[in-house]
Amino acid sequence: MDGTQSPTATASESTSPVSSSGKFDPPVTITTARPVASDVVYKTGEDTKNNVHIQWAKDKLGINIDYIWTVGTYDAYHNKIKLALASNEPLPDVFIVEDAQLAKQVMESGRVMDIGEAYEKYASERMKKMYEENPTAWQSVSKDGKKYGIPILQTGAGEDPILWIRQDWLDKLGMKAPTTMEELETLMDAFVNQDPDGNNKKDTAGIALTLRDGFSSWVDGKFVFGAYSKDGVLPKYWHENADGQLEYGSINPDMKKGLAKFHEWYEKGYLFEDTGAADLFAAFEKFNQGKVGIIAGPYWMGDWPLPDVFKNVPGAKIKPYPLPTGPEGVHAPGERLVKSRMFFNKKFEHMDAFFKYYDETLGYWFNDENSDFKYGFAEGYDYVLENGKAVYDPEKLPDGYINAGKYMLSWNPPNVPFVELNVYKDLATGKTPETYLEKKLAGLPPLKVEGGAILANDLDKSVHDKFVGAPTKTMESKGVMLDKLENETFVKIVYGKLPLDDFDKFVANWKSSGGDQITKEVNEWYQSVK
Repeated sequence: MDGTQSPTATASESTSPVSSSGKFDPPVTITTARPVASDVVYKTGEDTKNNVHIQWAKDKLGINIDYIWTVGTYDAYHNKIKLALASNEPLPDVFIVEDAQLAKQVMESGRVMDIGEAYEKYASERMKKMYEENPTAWQSVSKDGKKYGIPILQTGAGEDPILWIRQDWLDKLGMKAPTTMEELETLMDAFVNQDPDGNNKKDTAGIALTLRDGFSSWVDGKFVFGAYSKDGVLPKYWHENADGQLEYGSINPDMKKGLAKFHEWYEKGYLFEDTGAADLFAAFEKFNQGKVGIIAGPYWMGDWPLPDVFKNVPGAKIKPYPLPTGPEGVHAPGERLVKSRMFFNKKFEHMDAFFKYYDETLGYWFNDENSDFKYGFAEGYDYVLENGKAVYDPEKLPDGYINAGKYMLSWNPPNVPFVELNVYKDLATGKTPETYLEKKLAGLPPLKVEGGAILANDLDKSVHDKFVGAPTKTMESKGVMLDKLENETFVKIVYGKLPLDDFDKFVANWKSSGGDQITKEVNEWYQSVK
């Protein structure tokens, strides 16, 4: 399935002519693979290989997108890529890697393309401008000065948390949304002890979190550490100190304040009992089953998965709010600019087709009136046309709202960082939607729009991980062990199975077990890219 390379063609040559209609003629085929998890929803009669986006690429561009295999989870997908590398099995023409360590293996495998020449030749000017404005993104796919893939850019704050609160519980108890950490604790106490669901049982918790993998998820409450750290130090993040060196946040003394607070919350029942073993989907379920009143997570959770609470709990209402201010202000965990990367089989012959396809999927961000996605990702999926105007009311969609952008080669609709959030901010101040993008975003589920506007007003409070390179040599050999040490120590302190002062033992152990060497390697990388 790798395809064959003609004796005379190079990866950056055009191998199939484009007709006057803009289609490749004869059509070209791009093979790929993907996980089909619960976040991907198809219309009845459609599937991964047969859907509205596949048909669009064929009809509009003359590109046949062929999924040579699919799996049900993201972990299974990455394991299959690892197996293909280890056993020299065929790779798809185009494939995505989220895991940074696997990405490094891919770049070192000799089986993926240096796309530098093709990028310069085929990428559109607007695409080049997008990456020029976000140059650090290339660090995630670069080796020895060469570009080995396309970094898939995030919204700029797609994982930054805000508070999602059961508004009907607030109203029932006559309380207001918290603006400080003290008020948040008062609210959680009420959600635990004042029977907000009215079933005469003490069976509700304050906030839904997942600590199964320590503080490494986007619903793990990292913002709590930031509320008690003057410098905004967060677990799992590398921060720059006063000397311009990077330090690992999880070993900073400020962690003790956050851990002490989480232990206090656990003792008071603010966290649900199995928080330490639950994954993020279990946290969603607790909230959506009406057992928890608060969850801190991204603005788009108002679109998925939180609306499930409306199906499960009659009369439920949810509303987004800003993070509360702590003694040291608000320091929120900021999203990485790059979460995943697209790699290209060294034998792939149609980089021209890929760049044409990718530019087409980006067009709506630039208010391109010729973009097929200027109204949405597919008519009848996320919008309908009435008298020539796009309508985004889910009630008017034949099968409800379906995100056909999930069918794209990038697995999600591609982003131009921060543009979306700025539009939400404008809409929240009463701006009349005028451009295609403004009209499109204004028509999204109202909770998502409202959440995006709240986040847009607090972007200056986001803290970003300063280490965005591939895992260092010692990370590869000792990272798993050190992560396990950290995660187990932190969760045990939260649960009261270890005293808070054992944090100091953890720090010493982390440093002597490879952490000091990792810090040295991380700073060597940092100095090379500063």
